[in-house]
Amino acid sequence: MKNELKFSLNPKKCSEAYYVEGMYYNNPSVSQKLYSLCRKYFDDNYRGVFFVTDEYKMEIFQNAFIKLWENIEHRRIYVEDGVLKGKNGLPFTSSLTTYFMGIAKNMQLEWAREHPINKEIEEENERAVRKGGYAIYESNGKDVQLEIIADVIAHMPTRCN
Repeated sequence: MKNELKFSLNPKKCSEAYYVEGMYYNNPSVSQKLYSLCRKYFDDNYRGVFFVTDEYKMEIFQNAFIKLWENIEHRRIYVEDGVLKGKNGLPFTSSLTTYFMGIAKNMQLEWAREHPINKEIEEENERAVRKGGYAIYESNGKDVQLEIIADVIAHMPTRCN
């Protein structure tokens, strides 16, 4: 039944509302445009926010877009009188792309909890540090930062020291 409904919004006037309504009514053209918009925004802004490989970056993007779509489909995000609304029926205080990036950030945090840092990488980093002549410090109640600084200064060339 919802596929039969028509909507008409001026995309230049209220583009975010246009995208949300188009997604809700399963308009493939609008869905593709929103996907492209989110993809471009994500690619332009993910550096400095997500610290994962490109493979996992795309997994996070895909999962975040699916979540955005589900939120629109279940009317957690909707348009009322041309205004984009969300939780508790309140108007959005951010852009749709910023909201999408919030979802992506939550997806990245979930991913990080499920995929702890690889132990092999940690061990390789420790070997490289030791090879350079530096010690690996464990926090045992002492002032570790001062020990690290002293170690670095001790390994400086004489003229830098």
